[in-house]
Amino acid sequence: MLHTFFMKLRPSTQRELEEVPVLTEEILIKRRESFDFHTPYEHEIYLLDIVRSGDIKRLDESSARRASGSPGVLSKDPLRNRKNLLIASVATVTRAAMDGGVPEEVAYAMSDSFIRKSEDALDVQTVDALNTRAIRDFTLAVASYKKKKIASSRARQCIDYIQKYLYQNIQLSLLAEELHISCSTVSRIFSNEIGVPFVEYVQRERIEAAKKMLKFTSLSMLEISSMLCFATQSYFIKIFKKHTAQTPAQFIQGKD
Repeated sequence: MLHTFFMKLRPSTQRELEEVPVLTEEILIKRRESFDFHTPYEHEIYLLDIVRSGDIKRLDESSARRASGSPGVLSKDPLRNRKNLLIASVATVTRAAMDGGVPEEVAYAMSDSFIRKSEDALDVQTVDALNTRAIRDFTLAVASYKKKKIASSRARQCIDYIQKYLYQNIQLSLLAEELHISCSTVSRIFSNEIGVPFVEYVQRERIEAAKKMLKFTSLSMLEISSMLCFATQSYFIKIFKKHTAQTPAQFIQGKD
């Protein structure tokens, strides 16, 4: 079947594919001759374990450790090479962060933002700074979610669902249906594992989202309250104050 697939490819595409083993051998020969070996996989495992565990202290300590070897050369252009390395790095730490408890939608949004910013970068130093920041931000995100002590896969599925449908009319019954469990089981997960009732948790997450929208966007309070499914702007303000002890207007004034 694989042979049939290759038979359908254009001759130019076939040539490109056939050149891959040749290039692989050239890279091996060059690295072995120069003793410039690739950064060990062990170092990647060590770094990913830091991200997965949300261990900021160990991350800071690791910055003083210089890994042996050098990263791969993914492009002849130095800037493009650094951008490609960042993409590979962010892709791996994103998955480590999800393993550590960061909701999928949050992790993927972070990943996309760092990669997109790197594409705008005009120099190697900026790309490297973005890569360092990405690793730290993903580690911090894991640490934040680990404070909530969410251990079971069911609890994490509940959190992922809420993050995914935060702009929709989230109902306990719909979540239960999505996970193929009873409503009482969902309620028990929130009360016993997550630590707050279902409705309370949804409100908290929406207020956290509102704070970021107020801080990082030009959306009005009316637009934000509508996007986050609050029945009225006044109700949004009431719930915002309940969770933050200040109104959205007061939050905006003090955000800097």
